[in-house]
Order: sequence, then structure tokens, then C-alpha cells
Amino acid sequence: MISVEQRNFDWDSDGYIKICSVATLGDDVALSSDNAWSTSVYKIKDKERGKSLDIQFTKNDKIQVNNNNVVFSIRNQYGELLPFYVVPIGGVPKYQGNISATPIKKK
Repeated sequence: MISVEQRNFDWDSDGYIKICSVATLGDDVALSSDNAWSTSVYKIKDKERGKSLDIQFTKNDKIQVNNNNVVFSIRNQYGELLPFYVVPIGGVPKYQGNISATPIKKK
């Protein structure tokens, strides 16, 4: 898979949706407003191939939108719908970034 396309409807800009993986700590996706669709494409990185993605839905805790029913779908690059699960198979992907530090030389 080289990319996934997410679509969401009627999110009401009520928080955010992120795609997390072994290569990213969380990329925001385009959010829909009231009674509208929004679409965005996430490009799969080499490190993510053969792994699962974690899609996080987080509501805005400052603005309460009661009874907000939303629609969400995700498709591969061929437009085929992909299944998604409440609990990812193998657990939530853990970010595997490389952090390096260089000591500052004292003068």
C-alpha cells in the first residue's frame, strides 16, 4: 500500500483526528464541519509498510457538541474500503523515531 485516503462527515470540527504509526507520532487529517465531508490522503512511509496504523479520534473538551454522530471511512490507493478495528491487531503502533544528541564542547 502506498497511501490511504480518509473521509469523515459531520465531525463539526469537534476535536481532531490523527493517524499514528511506527514512523509518526500523529499526523492530523482534514476535519469536516457540520453537515459536510472532508477528505485527506496519508502517504505510507517505507518504515510503515506491512504494519498497522492507529487512527485516534479526540473530542474537543472545551466545546461540547452533544449527540454528534459522524461517518468515517478509509480507503487504499485503489479506492477499496479498508477494515479497521477498535483495538489494533498486535496493539497500538509504537513510534520508533531516532533521536540523537551531540554534546556541546566547553570553551
